[in-house]
Amino acid sequence: MRPGKRLHPIQIIGVGLKGPESLCPEVLDRIQQADLLVGGRKILQGFRGFPGQRLALEGHLKGLDSKIHHAVKLGKRVVVLTSGDPNFFGIARFLFKSFRPEELEIHPHVSSMQLAFARVRIPWDDAAFASAHGRDLFSVIHTVRSRIKVAVLTDPKNHPSRIARALLQAGLPDAMVYVCSRLGGPDEKVWQGTLSSLTGKRFPDLNVMIILNDRAGEEGFGIPDRALAHDKGMITRSEVRAVTLGKLRIGPGHILWDVGAGSGSVSIEAARLARGVKVYAVEKSAKRISMLERNILRFGSGNIRVVRGEAPSVLKGLADPDRVFIGGSGGHLEEILRNAVRRLGPGGRIVVNAVTLETLHQTMAFLKKRGLSLDVVSVQIGRGHDLKGKVMMQAENPVFIISAEKALLRH
Repeated sequence: MRPGKRLHPIQIIGVGLKGPESLCPEVLDRIQQADLLVGGRKILQGFRGFPGQRLALEGHLKGLDSKIHHAVKLGKRVVVLTSGDPNFFGIARFLFKSFRPEELEIHPHVSSMQLAFARVRIPWDDAAFASAHGRDLFSVIHTVRSRIKVAVLTDPKNHPSRIARALLQAGLPDAMVYVCSRLGGPDEKVWQGTLSSLTGKRFPDLNVMIILNDRAGEEGFGIPDRALAHDKGMITRSEVRAVTLGKLRIGPGHILWDVGAGSGSVSIEAARLARGVKVYAVEKSAKRISMLERNILRFGSGNIRVVRGEAPSVLKGLADPDRVFIGGSGGHLEEILRNAVRRLGPGGRIVVNAVTLETLHQTMAFLKKRGLSLDVVSVQIGRGHDLKGKVMMQAENPVFIISAEKALLRH
């Protein structure tokens, strides 16, 4: 360490499998100067000669921030040890929620992802990353479905075999996969095969999967109706769905209520449109909920929460929306609209799909009376059918799409 250089009160240091041997002298010096050394039991075992206080993590981080706050308040220097790069699905994200950036200094080690791609000799600057560590597998399925090259961090519960089964059950192709175990250690191994040949195999707990799905993104925007489970044609058709989603104008971080979600065709598409979108799919029919849940699994839509019950009563417990889509109201249209208008923020949008003139009139009258700006389009689709070797167009019933926007606040 350079003479006179001021240390940040909290040092976050990434460590390799070789423990202290994997660290440079400057970083080892920071550890020796610490008053409190924090880390998992395995990592701390490599620093038996440390003279100060130790705090072993027991598999969770609850209360860690308050303990570090207390130590810093007493003037103690804290070092947090973790494996690999603390900024990559690591502890740094947790600590940034409780401490100012200027209180923290990060010393990354080579991440397991870097090592994995190096071992399989594949560039990783265009890869996507997902973590199955302590999480459900929806985000993994969604990422593999949409990206050609994906690296996945696993854990003992969501191990490679379980992940492979989930991907295949979700209808993904039997893609090439690598499993890289115990990276950086003397017993590291790289296994190569397909998802189907991976199921049933066992690996050490510490591993990274690299999945190469050359058919990623084939479905794109506008999921074919046949790819979705639905109840006897009760589905928002793909063409109508495209216009509906265009009117919703869903952006990053938006919360969408899909009221009368049915089998979830609008929810599934909306959930894929922007980063951080959260969808509440409200449906009362047990049969359609079953289909909705099948579609959520099929498309890896972990950002959709199924809300069982009838609107408007079940809307009370939901987060306030940025966007509301009403595809079915069960005879409670005005009450649902009243809830939506009241809880939408400025600039929020409501879209209603109506198949009858009465629903069109009722929706427009209600929203107009409350001062929302309105836009109405009629969408009528004609589909080509074979008629003795020729194509005959057959018209479907028109759908009225009413969209409204809540005025922005004026300063």
